[in-house]
Amino acid sequence: MSTLPSVRELLAAVFRNVRWIALALIAPPVIAVILAFALPKVYQADAKLLIKPGREFMPAASMGQNEFALPSSSMAEIVKSEVEILNSKDLAESTLKAVTVANLYPDLAGAPADVALERAVTRFESQLRVDPIDLSTVVNVGFRSENPATATQVLTALLADFQARHVNVYSTGQIQPIQEQIAAKQKDLEGLDAQRIAYQNQTGAFSIPEQRASLITQRAAVQTLLHDAEIKESALEQQVAFLKKSKANTPKMAALESETDPTSQTSSEALQQLMALRQKEQEMLERYQPTAPAMVQIRAQIAQAEQFVKQAQSPSSTKTRTGANPLLASIDQQLLTAQSELTPITSQIEGYKSQIAAFDGQLKQLQESELEVNNLERQIQSLTADLQTLRTNLEQARLAENMDQAKVSSVSIIDAPRLEPRPVFPKKTFFGLAGIAVGLVIAGLIALMSLSFGNTIITVEGAERIFSVPVVAALPDLKPLPAK
Repeated sequence: MSTLPSVRELLAAVFRNVRWIALALIAPPVIAVILAFALPKVYQADAKLLIKPGREFMPAASMGQNEFALPSSSMAEIVKSEVEILNSKDLAESTLKAVTVANLYPDLAGAPADVALERAVTRFESQLRVDPIDLSTVVNVGFRSENPATATQVLTALLADFQARHVNVYSTGQIQPIQEQIAAKQKDLEGLDAQRIAYQNQTGAFSIPEQRASLITQRAAVQTLLHDAEIKESALEQQVAFLKKSKANTPKMAALESETDPTSQTSSEALQQLMALRQKEQEMLERYQPTAPAMVQIRAQIAQAEQFVKQAQSPSSTKTRTGANPLLASIDQQLLTAQSELTPITSQIEGYKSQIAAFDGQLKQLQESELEVNNLERQIQSLTADLQTLRTNLEQARLAENMDQAKVSSVSIIDAPRLEPRPVFPKKTFFGLAGIAVGLVIAGLIALMSLSFGNTIITVEGAERIFSVPVVAALPDLKPLPAK
């Protein structure tokens, strides 16, 4: 047997309580309709805002900061920020002051100003509707009021104040700081430029590459002269040494009249030839290696000349009477000449070395001057680049300020405040349907309560469900017999 009431039992319960159920079905809809006509009508003014990517949402880079490393905001974040500005308490207070609390909420006119404003803001926030539209950058803004003209007026004032506030919020106001930075950078640049000019006047480093090239050329010329002088000095020193050695080996007494071998030459001529060969050997050492064939040949000639001089100076080569050796006088003359030539060459070498040292000092000083001038020029170039960047930023800041003064922003009103022709509250259809729904719920509850808490068995099915036993027979309702 089923524990649930049957359809027949339900219908029996309905018919048994038909009056109450009818009252439940009729009374709520009637009350709802009466309320729909009795409640004050609320109108809503709507407007739509379009939020576009604009200059105010672009991150601004400071001096020395990489603009590509700055954080960027998505459009969803930008839209949410604008929604928060629209819902801000400050904007509500500003709009209420523009419209006046007494005009919008006459019942608060007698309250103190601060209390009235606070209560008015609370009501204002409950009447304002800010709804961003999904998958777009459009925001729907609405305001509800019992007075349709007031709703439009409040929404118009709200949007105007919002646009002005949006411009003020995102206004950079960087012209004054940038101008101060430009003035400071310009002053530093002038100081560095004056410092560079003073340093160049002090050191004479005006055209450093040309000055360095000139000094290097002069030093190379002096170096060549020094090299030649050192070669000549070496040759003269060897000549002096050789002459001194020859003088020491030459006897003071020699034959005045002698017979000599016709195939030989005089010892004086041989000695001069030997000295010429030695000088030529020193000059060739500057151009050839010691093992070069030319060097081997000249040394062989020197050896032959030395052998010839030795033979010419031997006692067996002459048969003369003795006396003062004229060769010794010739050697003394040649030694004196060589020494007289050696002294100025030594002075020249010292002078050349002093000039080279002076050139080296000038090149070192020029290098130090170049480093200092390059350092100053790098600082000047850096300041010039910073000034150029600051001037560009100043132009952008002035353009942004002009746009701010013109109230140009990335928030546009694409749908001006417009009043809905019909009130948004109360809606008679909604109230009527709600009343019908409430009536159906109450009627159902009445039927269920009759089945659950009633103490009367109406149908056979009800008796079987309650007692859980089958009904064998059902007797009709018998009327009593009339009394006789």
